[in-house]
Amino acid sequence: MKRYFLILAVCCVALGMPAQQFESNGLWYELTGKRTAQVISDPTDSVYRAYTEVVVPETVRYEGRDYQVTRLDDQAFRYCHFLKEVSLPEGLREMGFQAFMNCTQLREIRLPGTLRWIDDMAFYGCASLETVYVGKRVKRWPDMCFSDCERLKQIYHAGRRPPKSHKMSFFNCPKNITYYRLK
Repeated sequence: MKRYFLILAVCCVALGMPAQQFESNGLWYELTGKRTAQVISDPTDSVYRAYTEVVVPETVRYEGRDYQVTRLDDQAFRYCHFLKEVSLPEGLREMGFQAFMNCTQLREIRLPGTLRWIDDMAFYGCASLETVYVGKRVKRWPDMCFSDCERLKQIYHAGRRPPKSHKMSFFNCPKNITYYRLK
């Protein structure tokens, strides 16, 4: 009986423990697996908003171990109004809800070929966004993905067909967005 309660207590403590979060080279991360991490929003809610350029590395080192950066968490760079340039690594597989929402000065985004999933409203309100490059693994644009991207002109894609759109993917965007196929 004592053993049962000890196991139960250990499980309760383990479930209540927050995920390991840390800062490296100006970005915040959270460990998501044995060798993976995701970029998270700035817990101080002040540093990211001043950035004009962000370079997300392929790997990040924490306590002597390297972790592959595979995800941008929900709202990772939301409201970074001064952000103009973003470099995302190969190996990134997912982009969370509102990841770049209202990054009003972002003009171009190159999504890595390894990216498979983009969540809703990822680029909502990126009013200066003109050009998007996307690999062949992205099969659909989610709900309101580019809504209120008033200057969006061209999307370059590596797949045989452009990603399928949700009926609200391009709400309040120009009607003449041109798709180009990347070779």
